[in-house]
Amino acid sequence: MQSRSVLAALMIGGLMVISAGCTTTRIEYQSIECQVPPRPMLPVVDAGELWDATGDAMYRKLEDRDAQLTGWALELEAMLLEVCD
Repeated sequence: MQSRSVLAALMIGGLMVISAGCTTTRIEYQSIECQVPPRPMLPVVDAGELWDATGDAMYRKLEDRDAQLTGWALELEAMLLEVCD
C-alpha cells in the first residue's frame, strides 16, 4: 500500500516538473537500498541505577526517546520490506 503512495508521489513530482515549462527532461533511475539497517541499540544499563543517577523526569525522557528510536527503526524496516517486495 505504501509503495503505491510513494509511486504516486514520484509521478506527481515528475508531472509538476514537466508542467513547469522545462525545455529538457533528464530521467535518472534510482535504486533503493533494500537492506534493512541494524536497529539502534542502547547500552545495557541497570534501570534502577540510571533512575537514581538521572532522576525521574530525565529517566522518563530517556524512556520516551528510546521508544521513539525503536518505533522509527521498526517503521523504516516495515517500509523497506514493503517497497522491496
